[in-house]
Amino acid sequence: MFGALIPGQALNVQFQQIEQTRWMLTVPNQPSKPISQIAVFLLPNGQQIPAGFGCAVYLSDASQNFEYFGCLLNEDPSKIFSVPSTFNDTSNNTLFGSMQSNQQGVLYIGITLEKIENLQNLEGTNFQRQQKEANNTVGLAQFIADDLFKFLQSFVRPDNSNKDILVLPTNAIDSWLQKFTNKLRVDPNFWKKRK
Repeated sequence: MFGALIPGQALNVQFQQIEQTRWMLTVPNQPSKPISQIAVFLLPNGQQIPAGFGCAVYLSDASQNFEYFGCLLNEDPSKIFSVPSTFNDTSNNTLFGSMQSNQQGVLYIGITLEKIENLQNLEGTNFQRQQKEANNTVGLAQFIADDLFKFLQSFVRPDNSNKDILVLPTNAIDSWLQKFTNKLRVDPNFWKKRK
C-alpha cells in the first residue's frame, strides 16, 4: 500500500502492518551517511484510502518518539519530508508498539489511517511546529549577528581625530567562532536564554 524512497537507497515497499490501521517501516540510517530527505507515497496500483480518511506519516529515530510530519491522501498521494538531524528523546511510549530500545542507525516511518478531521488538527499542529522552528532559526541568526557585533566592538579604538575605528587582529573571527562554538557545546540552547 505504501512506498518510501530515500536518496542513495533502493525503493522500499516493505511496510509491515502493525494493526489494522497502522504500518511501520524500519530503514537503516547510518551516522556516516544520515538520511536528510525521504519520499513517502501510496503505491500506484495499491489499495485506495477509504473516503473521509487519510494517512498520517510519522518519523522517529531510535529514541522511539514519533513525530508527525504530514499526510497522504488519495488526491495527494506523495510527500517529500526533510528529516531532522536529531529527535528529542523524551518518551519511551510509542504509537506503533514496543520496539528495540536504543537501536543505533535506524529510522522508523510510521503510518496511521486517520479521519480527515484528525489530519486537519495534526496539520495545524505541524504548521505551528514549523513556525516555531522557523522563529528559532531567525532568533538564532539574530543572536549570532548580535554576538559577533558585540565581540567586534571590543576592537574599536579612537583614532587621532577622535573617531572610532575598528582594528582587528587577523584571527579575530576565528577567536569569536571558537568561543561561540564552545558555548554551543556546553549548552546548545544558551542563545535562547539571552537577556
